[in-house]
Amino acid sequence: MDIREQRNEAVAGAIANIRDIEGTQGVNPGALDAIKGVLLKLAEQRDLFAEDHFPMGPDDGNSAVYRLSEDDDHRFALYASTALPGKGVHPHNHTTWAVIVGVHGDEHNI
Repeated sequence: MDIREQRNEAVAGAIANIRDIEGTQGVNPGALDAIKGVLLKLAEQRDLFAEDHFPMGPDDGNSAVYRLSEDDDHRFALYASTALPGKGVHPHNHTTWAVIVGVHGDEHNI
């Protein structure tokens, strides 16, 4: 199994766990903390998220977003985001709850 297949399998497993957490606990601080744990465990598998699999293209500006998984009804989605070092993103609203974890580098939020 190649790295992309391994990543897809790991992502599918994480999303299944997240669906289960949300389905049994709802969306509250405890459930979001449990979901964070699932995503941190996924992010620990750094080899599945090699930086060269998520390159910055010449037309991407400061950042690029890659969809790793999204339900047909858009209920659950998981994205990988990459950005140039030292570049910022304007404040924004995800329009829903979100749990964000890092794999490579540092992110500074204000």
